[in-house]
Amino acid sequence: MKSGSKRLLVLAITVMLLTVFASCNVLKSIGQISPDKKLSEQELARLITEAVQSEASVNDSYSKIPESQLDGVSYTAFSEYVSILRSMSQKHGEVDSFRILGDEASEEYFDSIMEFNDNIKSFDSYGDLDVVELCYSDDQNKDLADASFVIKITDDGSYSLAGSYITDTILTYDFISHYFSMISIGNTDALSAILSPTYSSEIYIDSVINAKAEYIIDYYNLKVKSELADYEITCFTPVLVSYKIPKTIDSDGVSVVPHEVDLMVDKSGMFCLMDEIPVTYTEPVYLYSEGEKTLTCGSFYTYDSIKALLGEPLYTILPDSVDHTYTGSDDSVHDVYVVIVSYNGLILRFDAEYGVGSEGEWGGILTSALLYETTAPAPYSFNSDVTIGMNMAELLLIYPVLDEYGFVYTYEEADSVYKLTPEFDENNNINKIRFSLETDT
Repeated sequence: MKSGSKRLLVLAITVMLLTVFASCNVLKSIGQISPDKKLSEQELARLITEAVQSEASVNDSYSKIPESQLDGVSYTAFSEYVSILRSMSQKHGEVDSFRILGDEASEEYFDSIMEFNDNIKSFDSYGDLDVVELCYSDDQNKDLADASFVIKITDDGSYSLAGSYITDTILTYDFISHYFSMISIGNTDALSAILSPTYSSEIYIDSVINAKAEYIIDYYNLKVKSELADYEITCFTPVLVSYKIPKTIDSDGVSVVPHEVDLMVDKSGMFCLMDEIPVTYTEPVYLYSEGEKTLTCGSFYTYDSIKALLGEPLYTILPDSVDHTYTGSDDSVHDVYVVIVSYNGLILRFDAEYGVGSEGEWGGILTSALLYETTAPAPYSFNSDVTIGMNMAELLLIYPVLDEYGFVYTYEEADSVYKLTPEFDENNNINKIRFSLETDT
């Protein structure tokens, strides 16, 4: 009897242990091991959509995707990806469905992104992709970009998550998010490191990139009125993540306008930040001679006053033909001539009239001043610090975002537009600088 009882007890314990182990395996299979049957594209899109709809559904959705259709996407990556899509969707409203775009519409979607820049990385490495748009029961902001994700079409014609597409999208998103974070806390050193891949040319020495970082931080502190949480994602892909900042102060200091920021991945795989900081230069430009302020475009000078300021010119060209005429307030017609005055390293151009000087000489408006290289150093500069021979990097230390505007310094005054335009030689040194009155309305 005792022996039989022991056998029964051992049998009972064995059955109990097997039951426990079996239960653990069942739980494990529910949480991690996906079913063998592959999901259709509709089923896969539905699971992703449900994960976007609710954070509570993320684990359940992920666990229902067979391992063969995960394409190497970890739970962490899946969770972060759908979380970003959820934040995009919240500005629209409640997600209630999805729409799988046809081949033509998907191709148009990718083509529209590739049109952003000639040097943008191609989508080819991510395989054959379908685009799925999220839909909303009551879209509260139809002006916002649609939130969308992709599904990969595998070689055997089945469907899966797009592994490298998802992980690369998160990487690009995290990079631009870090950019905004460093701006918000004013971390110039970290921001400089973020900007470095974008500004890899030899002219962008550390001090130039640091000056840019400081300028960007100042702009966001002074001009950006939207909270970071209110920034709107307008494009969410591995090769391009774009934001619209809804409220920034315009150059007039009053108007509120949106501001766009893009992070592109170029063909070499480098991150390229594109944050064109609006600039309104207000400082007038003056010609300096021997360190002294002398002339500025748009002002009236006579031949006598030019000589008093700069000395006797090398030569003066006084044409006989009229360049144009204008009608005065008393209906009198005035003949205007183009007068050229030259010094060593400096050429001045005037729209002038005769008979206005002390001895009937000419006088008129200075419309342009050109500095150029000479064998002997010339004493001229603009605003005492922009000179012939200056390197492009030195110029950027004075005007940190001038490169974003083609190295043209532009300002407006009294309904006129003035431009300071340097030209550079093969070593990125200034060999000409033109200051001109562009319009006079």
